[in-house]
Formats: sequence, C-alpha cells, structure tokens
Amino acid sequence: MREAPPDLGDVDVVTLLRDAWELPAISAEHLPWGFGAWHWRATEAGGRRWFVTADRLSRPGRQEELEATYGAARELFDRGLAFVVPTVPTTAGPLTQRLGGYALSVTEWLEGERPTGELTGLGAEQTMTALAALHGEQPPSGIGVWNHALTDRGDLEGLATTSEPQWSGGPLSGEARAQVRAHLARIPVWIARYDARVAAALATRAGWVATHGEPGPHNQIVTAQGRRWVDWESLRVAPRERDLTDLARTAGRIPGDVAADPELLEMFDLRWRLDEIATFSAWLRGPHTGTESDRVALGGLVEELTRPDWLPGDS
Repeated sequence: MREAPPDLGDVDVVTLLRDAWELPAISAEHLPWGFGAWHWRATEAGGRRWFVTADRLSRPGRQEELEATYGAARELFDRGLAFVVPTVPTTAGPLTQRLGGYALSVTEWLEGERPTGELTGLGAEQTMTALAALHGEQPPSGIGVWNHALTDRGDLEGLATTSEPQWSGGPLSGEARAQVRAHLARIPVWIARYDARVAAALATRAGWVATHGEPGPHNQIVTAQGRRWVDWESLRVAPRERDLTDLARTAGRIPGDVAADPELLEMFDLRWRLDEIATFSAWLRGPHTGTESDRVALGGLVEELTRPDWLPGDS
C-alpha cells in the first residue's frame, strides 16, 4: 500500500522483529510498494536489511492460511527451487507473528532490481523456465487449493442497485460511480462467462498443479544470482493457466509453445477483472480521503471496466 497503516508504526515493527525474530533491527522504513499489504525495510546496526510484510487479518483463519502457504513455499525452496524467496521463521518456529489486526512476516532483503516493462523476450523465457519447474513439482504439503468461487459475487450482482443513489464516501466516489454505471451491462456478461469457464476447469481437477498465482514482473527481482520470486501468499493448486495468463497477454504467446487452454486463460483474466471491480467499487463508495492508494484504486477500477475482453464474445 502507498501509505503506512495508521495503527502500525515503524517502532512497532522494530519491536516485533526484536521480540519474535531476535533480529537486532534499529530502524524500519515503510515502503510505498505493492497493493493489498504493507511493507517495510528493516535495517540492523551492521547494515543488514530485511523485508517485512504486514497482511491484514481480515477474516477468521487468515493467519493459519498464511502459515500453511508460506510453509508450502519454504518446502519448495528446500526441494531446490532456488528462485523461491522463503519466509524466515520466528525463533519460536511459526512463519508469521500477530500484531494487532495484522500478521507480520519476514524475508531476506534482495539486492537487485524489479524488471521494467512487460514479460517479453528473455524475461518471458526465464519466467516460463521457472514456471515449468514449479508446475512439475508435486504440490507440497499444506498447500491450499484455488477457490473458484467469486468472493464478492453478491456485491458484483448488486452493483445495479447500489450504484443507483449517489456515492458520497469521498472525493473519488462520484467518478467511480459514473464509471460503474457506464459499464453495468458488461458485468453480468463477464460473470456468466466466468461461471461457464469454471465448470470446464473443475473437470480438469486431476491435472492441477502448484501455481504461484501472480508471477508477473512486480513479483520478481533480478539479482546477480538470477531472478528471484517474492510474494508466495497466493500459492495454490490450480490449473496451470493461472500462471500463464500474463505471459500469454504480454508476450503474445507462451514461451516454449506450452499448451494452454484459451478458455481457461480467459477464466483467470475474468477472475482478476471481477475481483478488482468488486474490491475497488466497494472501496471508493466507502469512506476515503483521496490518497495515492485511493487514486490507484480508481485507476484500477477504470482499467478493468474498459479494457478489451480476452476473447471476442458477447459483451
């Protein structure tokens, strides 16, 4: 997130690192990176640095889910998948530590750069090489299964009603509502197409593999030792197309001519689109002040409402 959470300060992070990880951190700096979680760079007196993530515990069982997922990622690293950046356990053993309404986790700080631009050329080929290794592994113990159900289906199906009155949560509410109203007719079409694709995907369950979920350049770091992959929170057993959609979109093809079902590629594109529309429309009709994160949310909402469909169809 672009702004630090109001109820979790730098000093809180430093104190927890000392208490739960016994890391002699002397400072922590919030980083305006990513979206959905909060991040800090923690620094020791000798200069060693750590990457700290705080995930909001938004529902019961969320911390247990994170523990299992990060544990599965560590198992993949221990098996020899060197591109996996594993989570560092606390001195007591767990991979996360609760602090207020958050679960904090720690990974090593990587010296390198995030890839610029899209997944094309050599970057696409290297990404596909890593995905082939990941997809070829037996899914580790504790890994979750991709949940095909639309989390916010009720909100999506109710947008025609909830967008009738003016939205007054903050300075971006009016523009967000206008965009939703302008594209309302497309949303049920996308939901119907998604449901049809899910029915086909469930019939392939025996062939599902371990997937990262978001293997784009924003979750890769180019280091002197090669590309390393971060943010394993989304690791799930799923159709391999879950990891191939971005490659197919930006590279124009999947490197190595890997076989992929175009309808399943579209299914994951639709899932991303529908989740973003539901999340951002709820965000912007609710209380907000016009922060940078709020503006990113509005940009994401407009993008998902207006971009072309994955496959030509009935929209």
